[in-house]
Amino acid sequence: MALEFQDVRDHWETIKPGIIELRKSFSHDWRLEDVYASLLNGKSQLLMDFARTPNGFTVVQSVPIPFQNAQKMLIWLAYDPVEGSAITYADELEALARETGHKQIEFLTPHERLWELGKSFGYEFRWAVLNKNLTGDADGRRRPEGS
Repeated sequence: MALEFQDVRDHWETIKPGIIELRKSFSHDWRLEDVYASLLNGKSQLLMDFARTPNGFTVVQSVPIPFQNAQKMLIWLAYDPVEGSAITYADELEALARETGHKQIEFLTPHERLWELGKSFGYEFRWAVLNKNLTGDADGRRRPEGS
């Protein structure tokens, strides 16, 4: 079997524990409800392969490529407790992206192991993301005078 598009309403209780696990693994700027709403409203799509695992899933989005008249497939979330999923689905996701008119595939991850795996599949580092949270002084550093 292969990855197939699914309706979130039919599988929310199945994928919710995986989304919670992903959310715990590193800092996110989204909530569980955001994922559900995005899937329900068609802004993202849920892909599952029940022959491989009953609770693994991938959530993808079609997003514009900045300064181009083209779209890229963003792999927003991917969860599978079975090892080797990235290797298993790499070719399939690439074929799906091409079939749906996408010019690029992109995923964002803080996991260095996935950086190396991605490079082995032909992914390139395009930029680094630097982010500073401006909602308070949680990091304990003093603000510069006059700010």
